Amino acid sequence: MNSVAPPTIDKLFRLFNQEYATLSPQLKAIGHYIERNKHSIMLIRIKELAEACDVHPSAVIRFTQRFGFTGFAQFKELFKKEFIHLSGQDDTPPTPVVSKAPSKIDKVIKESLHSLTRLQHFYDEAEFSRAVRTIREATSVYMLGDASAYPVASYLSLIMADAGKKVFFIEQSRSNLPQFWHADDVLLVFDLAPFNNRQPNCLAGAMIKPRLIVLTDDPDSPLCAEADSVLLIEPTVVKKSRSFLSAFCLCQALQVSMQEPAAA
Repeated sequence: MNSVAPPTIDKLFRLFNQEYATLSPQLKAIGHYIERNKHSIMLIRIKELAEACDVHPSAVIRFTQRFGFTGFAQFKELFKKEFIHLSGQDDTPPTPVVSKAPSKIDKVIKESLHSLTRLQHFYDEAEFSRAVRTIREATSVYMLGDASAYPVASYLSLIMADAGKKVFFIEQSRSNLPQFWHADDVLLVFDLAPFNNRQPNCLAGAMIKPRLIVLTDDPDSPLCAEADSVLLIEPTVVKKSRSFLSAFCLCQALQVSMQEPAAA
């Protein structure tokens, strides 16, 4: 928590991005909304902001205090002062524009688009290129994940098959887990909320271990330390409904990369 409020909106957003990984989903949602609607924040009421972010008004207060403000009134004052400074006007704010409430599809689209923006933030070219090389060298690709990963795993399996790889789904019971691995096998583990860290260490005791690729939304997952490559995403959540647009985008990037000639 910051003890002093940032003096400018730009510094506020820099702090938001710096502390992003430590914020709760509610505070992240509030920050995303404010980033996209910064020009109207000085006109909005706390209840309206809470409803737009699908959170309780107390979460808005926690957000402002997290970044050093005494409350929502002081927080709005920052946006009002910046508007006056940029426009050269007096203290009278513009007449608010009456607009219709965002529809359900508007909320989903906005959050999905923001998840793609965050994917750009998390994207690591070295990790991605390493994952592509690992898959290129593989003969068989094994996929392990809980039920939430099935949509992404199914799409990725089509990509792997199109690239000439043998694809195997490991059942949740792990009954079809290979007893013996080959050095050119790849194990692709999906470690996604709300089932993070539920994947057992299925490689323990194996004399020959496959190459491990982890696709996760948790950068602190213990699996990351064991992985040859980590592909980090941020799923979209709107009213507890999950969308993996950023995961599908990452898979499509894998497909494009697999179709390109391998580097000499």
